[in-house]
Amino acid sequence: MSGVSELEKIFSFLELELSSDGLRFFFNIKKCYERDLTLFRDFIIDYLNLQTDNVISTNDDLYKCFVKYYSQISLFQDEDEFLEQFARYAKYYIMLSYEYIKNDDFKHWISIINAYRGKVAYPFLMELLDDFENGRITKEDLNQMALMVVNLLRNSKLEESELRKEFAHLGLRVNKMLSSKDREGQIEKVS
Repeated sequence: MSGVSELEKIFSFLELELSSDGLRFFFNIKKCYERDLTLFRDFIIDYLNLQTDNVISTNDDLYKCFVKYYSQISLFQDEDEFLEQFARYAKYYIMLSYEYIKNDDFKHWISIINAYRGKVAYPFLMELLDDFENGRITKEDLNQMALMVVNLLRNSKLEESELRKEFAHLGLRVNKMLSSKDREGQIEKVS
């Protein structure tokens, strides 16, 4: 089944699941990708790879994976939280794909990553952008990690699917590290 028809199934599913305001918000996100639904499909795949710690290839049943994820996440996250996060990551994906980045150093690294066909690193890079925008890492950290991605892409002998998996896992590991660092900071404040 083609990726675009898988997207149509996802859209139909969300029409049943989201409120009218939520659906309107979702379709506004989709408008950012209107000229390239394949890019939107790629974003959803990478978003799910990051959020689920799995590797979904373009050949997998994207619709089933999305429904499973949404069903699980909706148990502990309300619609607004889901859509807000989804919108942020959709924005990051566009920034990476089209190199719409204000930080000149980071933009330089993204340009090199894109030249290496480094979309496999997008789950990790979306997580870095989120951490940077939310003040969990500095500009220097962001640039150093982008340089690390360039070096990994340049020197890796792994297949694309393995690289995709490694970058998705790397994003989760950074989150866990930052989360434990936040908890340590909170414990120090209490002491």
